[in-house]
Amino acid sequence: MAVREITDDQRKRYKELDKDFLELFKQSKEEGLFEPNLFHVFLRCIEVPIIAAIGAYIFFMHTTISEILGCALLALSVGRSGWVLHEGGHNSLTGIPKLDKIILKVYMGKKNSL
Repeated sequence: MAVREITDDQRKRYKELDKDFLELFKQSKEEGLFEPNLFHVFLRCIEVPIIAAIGAYIFFMHTTISEILGCALLALSVGRSGWVLHEGGHNSLTGIPKLDKIILKVYMGKKNSL
């Protein structure tokens, strides 16, 4: 793969983009957007199994509409758990890396590897 030369015009645009990004980062940090919210983490960790349980309960009512709705809720719970898995994998879920890994392993079903 060949390396392209960057023109002066591109370099100027990239520098402006970097400046804008750093300004956005600084503003977001000042607003506290990078501080973990443990209550939000708790709610997210609780909502996933609750949605999954409701979805399974509805699914096993054995009517066509309940099976469709149950599958939809089960799929929603899997999608919502993706956020927990993603943030846990980055150690940015709680701000406590060891706790993030424990939550991640529980969500991945690796309880024996704790």
